[in-house]
Amino acid sequence: MQCLSLFFDLNYFMNNRICVIAAIVAGLVFVAQGCTKHGPDQGGGPGNGTDSATYTEFSTVGLSGLSGLCMTPDSSLLYAVCDGGILYKLNLDGTTNSKVYEGTNDFEAVTVNPSTGDIYLADEGTMTVWHLNSGLLEKVVTITVPNAVANKGLEGLTYGGGNLYIANQASPTKIFVYNLASKTITKEVTITFAGYLSDLCYDQKNGTIWIMDSQKQSIYHCDANLNLLKTYSVAFITKGEALSVDYKDKCYWVGSDANSSIWKIPFAYFN
Repeated sequence: MQCLSLFFDLNYFMNNRICVIAAIVAGLVFVAQGCTKHGPDQGGGPGNGTDSATYTEFSTVGLSGLSGLCMTPDSSLLYAVCDGGILYKLNLDGTTNSKVYEGTNDFEAVTVNPSTGDIYLADEGTMTVWHLNSGLLEKVVTITVPNAVANKGLEGLTYGGGNLYIANQASPTKIFVYNLASKTITKEVTITFAGYLSDLCYDQKNGTIWIMDSQKQSIYHCDANLNLLKTYSVAFITKGEALSVDYKDKCYWVGSDANSSIWKIPFAYFN
């Protein structure tokens, strides 16, 4: 009976070998797909989950102390500022497109009005925000922080809705909202959940605020009133001090002050 059963099993396999082999291959493909590396599930970013879920590091050449990033108005390039007072335009592969400005300021952040193209720069050394106009710096506002700590001053800057959001890195971790029309600080918010306020990015789609924290190696998403909505870990980046949100390429751009690399992190990485 066992021999007869074996005969029928072999006969079934020979007559149906194409279907059996196809089923085995399908199983192997399913297993291989299950091994694809995805980012950690941290509540989901603003993407739709269709992007590649791997991040990429791009090296830059000639940059030192990369401290701030923001997209150009058409999202084709990145503005990048460095500690030595230099503002660059970078291609999205990290190569230098052009040098926009060179001075002696301690620039830590850059932002652009996407409607006009006006560029604003945060200078930690003088605690001043500057407007870059035809190659010249024009003072916008100087921020006074009582009992300020050296080298923990202005570190983040972003434009949105007619306001500049200006971040003091630490001691205290505070964001100042400066209205350009009235030329006044209209709000001050202490951020209790952050270690360092390393950079800011205003979300032009919905008016929310993104915060980079180099100390806790995290990106925070906040509502318009700076209440925390989500936290995303970027533990693989050392001294991430620059942040920009790119809806055109559906990614976050993070710059490292440690090696001046830029990181492209798809929205889907956090899904």
